[in-house]
Amino acid sequence: MPNMDGILAASKLRKTNKELVIIMLTSKRERFKDAFKVGASRFVTKPIDKEELYEAIENALKDIDSDERLNSKKFVKVHKSYIVNMKYIKSISGRLIVLENIFLTSEWSYE
Repeated sequence: MPNMDGILAASKLRKTNKELVIIMLTSKRERFKDAFKVGASRFVTKPIDKEELYEAIENALKDIDSDERLNSKKFVKVHKSYIVNMKYIKSISGRLIVLENIFLTSEWSYE
């Protein structure tokens, strides 16, 4: 890319979509830390091994698919009428569940 490297591009994309699955492709192994700082789920080095790339894509697709199915490791039933994505829970105190920028008062349980 002429005016931006992949790390900067990934950083800009991450700001607009926190759920984005990013696979970094590079010839520079020293960029591993930078890739993980922007939330890359995989890092594939050049020259690209097709099997490694296919595995990275397959794993990314599984991650995306599991998000669509309300994975029980990520979601919790907090009331008979509410399901909450656990990554957005900031705190729980009695009957108060505090989410990112949202307050939900309700009985909750791990049914």
